[in-house]
Amino acid sequence: GFARRAGKVSVGSSQVQMAIKTKRALLVLFANDASEKTKEKILENAPGVLPRTVLSLSKAELGHLLGRDMVGVISVNDERFARTLKELIPQKMWIKPRLQTVKRERKYFSPKERKHYDRRRKS
Repeated sequence: GFARRAGKVSVGSSQVQMAIKTKRALLVLFANDASEKTKEKILENAPGVLPRTVLSLSKAELGHLLGRDMVGVISVNDERFARTLKELIPQKMWIKPRLQTVKRERKYFSPKERKHYDRRRKS
């Protein structure tokens, strides 16, 4: 709640898209039940190097943490807060991206990420 009021977090797809366009977003977090359409809409404007992950929290749980009803996506706009958030959230709450789930987003990878992705797919 405090980070949202301080402008360190953008909540919801339209605010997150604006943060990405203005290059304020440092980290994008999706709820585990956020739709593929929402993810694609957000990531179509995101640079390939923008860190993004899916939390093992539902939209209702993520919304509760932020003092709202349901939230599918947030962006962290402050470097220190992003670093702290990664340390504070238990590792079990982060869903490690698997190659199968990332396959649809390959076009958003940087050239280096694409090379790594393609190499992993062949082995």
